[in-house]
Amino acid sequence: MAATTGTMTLQDNARTYSVDIYVEDAATGLVRFNAAGLAGAASATQLRIPTACVIIDVSVEAKPTASGFIISNNSGVLNGSALRYNVQLTSLANRQKLRIPLSAGDIIAGNNF
Repeated sequence: MAATTGTMTLQDNARTYSVDIYVEDAATGLVRFNAAGLAGAASATQLRIPTACVIIDVSVEAKPTASGFIISNNSGVLNGSALRYNVQLTSLANRQKLRIPLSAGDIIAGNNF
């Protein structure tokens, strides 16, 4: 399988917004983020969260070689943030619903496993 792309959806009190993600095709690869356009291999490996919000969905186009990824927050792993790619596919209408809280100014990153 090759690298893939996807979307992370965040929600605060006023709005819902999307961040494009790019997933490297390696078990030790990184998730890359672009909040202002399409993410690619050269996109940022970290994302600063502008307001207190909740990650409500992560969807990917296809499953890469890696099994899943872990979202870390300010260098610490968030509880409930180990996600398997095969249950986060965009083709699955019944993807697991996420409620991962983040604070304004948090820096998140994603690492494949």
